[in-house]
Amino acid sequence: MKYFYSVVLISLLLYSPFTHAQSGIISSAPKGETLTFDLSTTQVYQQQKHEYSGIKFDVISQPDSALYYFPDIVTAFGFGTYVKGKVVGDTIFIATGQQVYHQDAVYNYGELDLYAKPCRKNGSSAEVTDETYIKFVRHADGSLTTMDGMGVAYTDQYGDLMGYNMNYYMRPFNLQNDSIVPPTDVADRQYCLSYTDWLGNPIYRLVNLRQTDSAIYLQGTAQQYAPQSWIRGSWKDSKVAFPSRQYQGVAERSFLDFFYAGSSDDSQSLGYRLDSALVMDYDAETGIYSSRQSMLEMVGNKILVKAYDAPTLRPYTPHEATPQAPQMLDYSDYSSSGFTVIRFNIAPVDVDGNYIDPQNITWRLIKDGQPYTFTTDKFAHLASDTQIFKWGFDDRVDIVFEACGLYNIWFYDSWNTLQAECTFTYKGSSHTALSNVLRNTTTGVQNVGSVQKRVAKTTFADITGRKATSQTKGIVIKKTTYEDGSVDVEKVVRK
Repeated sequence: MKYFYSVVLISLLLYSPFTHAQSGIISSAPKGETLTFDLSTTQVYQQQKHEYSGIKFDVISQPDSALYYFPDIVTAFGFGTYVKGKVVGDTIFIATGQQVYHQDAVYNYGELDLYAKPCRKNGSSAEVTDETYIKFVRHADGSLTTMDGMGVAYTDQYGDLMGYNMNYYMRPFNLQNDSIVPPTDVADRQYCLSYTDWLGNPIYRLVNLRQTDSAIYLQGTAQQYAPQSWIRGSWKDSKVAFPSRQYQGVAERSFLDFFYAGSSDDSQSLGYRLDSALVMDYDAETGIYSSRQSMLEMVGNKILVKAYDAPTLRPYTPHEATPQAPQMLDYSDYSSSGFTVIRFNIAPVDVDGNYIDPQNITWRLIKDGQPYTFTTDKFAHLASDTQIFKWGFDDRVDIVFEACGLYNIWFYDSWNTLQAECTFTYKGSSHTALSNVLRNTTTGVQNVGSVQKRVAKTTFADITGRKATSQTKGIVIKKTTYEDGSVDVEKVVRK
């Protein structure tokens, strides 16, 4: 799969490798100068329409012969083949009918050939035209666009439309020049970046910061795809502003990852309004930076990868400390199925709220006043019977690490009380903290409580924390918020 949410053509394309017998297909990159573009386009495939931006689109230019080669010009298909265009003035003419794919007859499927052809918007869809050329306009700033209402389609040998793109806008992009490079004569300082995820869970992790008289450079905001990248903010009075659309790196080989500022807004398709800059207040006494906005990791400006709400930056120094007491949150009773789901949180901070290295945290459960042993007869994905776990351990089935210290445990023993105990060790010195007591008040009926509660809101996320829907396949975390303020979180597996 080459592009986010794109779909493989049809199953028959998976049975046979690309055949080079069709000599008209340009199946390898021609020699020439690589021109990188940030491609925005409307992709339509199998009646599914997606608006994209941030596609890393590498066009091969041969200036001496005035030729341009476009790879996978219909973006739902990742064949790695090219179509050729001739530059005449401010227009690139791509001869219609260039073949982009061939597959021999296989099993119950016939031979298949695909061709690139121009198409025209027709109401809510498009129709293939009989024009001789697909045309792209070259603009003074180097960008490329299709003519108004025109696009590019792939058709089979019978003329049937297989997929198409409209509204091409290719903005020239220089990966090196657009990268933020911090000054090399300033030392890094470690800061704890804390924020809340979309479930409201507190998250903590370390980032690097370089500070000058005029600017702040921050490394590690793009946790998902470009953790080594930097963003830059400028000082103004006691605030620092990080402008939106700062390039952070290439994500999954084919996408451009950007930093954006945003504010929560449920009326927007992303769930956030995109702001021009993230503004953080600075407290000179404590060295803390904070904001009520959100840091957004984006592919282009249309696909939200991660959101970091209400970010705060605190100076970090490794130190001996007593960890903050874990929180036993709640549980759901599925005694009719032989288990309960226990939820607790172990935040990687000390009693004063300062970050501590989670690699030095261990935890165990205390059941009815005694340390509990997770045995392999009940927890089959463990290598051995275990009492003590390292922070972050996850078997992805019964012991699920959902977020920064948030655990869901599928628990198969009866119990009256449960507590979580965590220990932080620094340079051989260990300190332990014990959670509040979670009491089993159920009477064998499914779910906690005897009163029917009214649901206020239901949201979904995948296991990476990205927003999902009720129809998302795989492991989905369902969060139900009730009108009384209580929250229920459960794991749902959809095949």
